[in-house]
Amino acid sequence: MKTETPDQILAAIHAHRPMSRSHLYNILSLLEIKPAGVNQRPQRYPVGTSDKILAHLGFLAAEPDEPVKLPTMRQLRAERDRSVKAIGGR
Repeated sequence: MKTETPDQILAAIHAHRPMSRSHLYNILSLLEIKPAGVNQRPQRYPVGTSDKILAHLGFLAAEPDEPVKLPTMRQLRAERDRSVKAIGGR
């Protein structure tokens, strides 16, 4: 079974954004990612852990085949105008 150490995970995440080791452990517990095995120093996590974290942070699409589509400015303005009208503004 292939594994990743916290240093390898941090190196993969640092390419997208800086992150401290304590924040990494907080995210690991939030996503309920457990170490592979017991009492290892350094802890080893399953391969793909860095990808799961990057997907959680929004840097990778959850489904690799599904491209991320951002709304256009025209769509954003239309939605804003619709919501303002709904609450009786303007």
